[in-house]
Amino acid sequence: MKQTIATLLLITSVFAGFSQQKISVTEEQNTLSVGSVNTLTVMVYGMSYDDVEKAWKKQLKDINGDVKVKKEVFADDCLIKDMSENTFDVYAMLKETDNGIKVIAAYDLGGAYLSAASHKEYFAVVSKMMYDFGVAQTKEAIGSDIKVAEDDLKASEKAKEDLEKDIQKLEKDIEDYKQKIEDSKKAIEDNKSGIETKKTEIESKKEVIKALENKRDAVK
Repeated sequence: MKQTIATLLLITSVFAGFSQQKISVTEEQNTLSVGSVNTLTVMVYGMSYDDVEKAWKKQLKDINGDVKVKKEVFADDCLIKDMSENTFDVYAMLKETDNGIKVIAAYDLGGAYLSAASHKEYFAVVSKMMYDFGVAQTKEAIGSDIKVAEDDLKASEKAKEDLEKDIQKLEKDIEDYKQKIEDSKKAIEDNKSGIETKKTEIESKKEVIKALENKRDAVK
């Protein structure tokens, strides 16, 4: 029963989340520790705050960032060679929402924050990086759900096999019991016949004893 309820909850959560899995990067003005700045944001669905933060820090380290976490995730001297030979800093805030974790990142290119209007080529590279991050992490979360669902499926298949084995055993028990009943019926008939034979034997032996008693009493 508990497994059935867990399965129904998983199915409900899966279908309820289908409309929420579209990944997109948006450009917004947000307030971070450095003030109100231009940011890029992306949603990650299905993962915990801590897991998203861990993955985000790894992504920043992968672009050579010296990562520090205080109120925000800050990465110093990041470098994306496809974008520029110049380093940049990243200020990122993770925000937990009803739908998932929103990653809000500002890219300090050195005197200016990344924007689509002012840094078209750079913006395309960073936007893709954040999009790929959102897609990869959301897919990883769904992958975890798939593993849970697969384990649940295996458990149900195992339970079904166990029930089928129980049926086979019970059916065999029934056949064994039927044979035992037939054997018992035959044994009863054999015993009844034996009883009649023993009755005859008893009467004969009683007559022998009676004759012997009479013979004994005749001795004077």
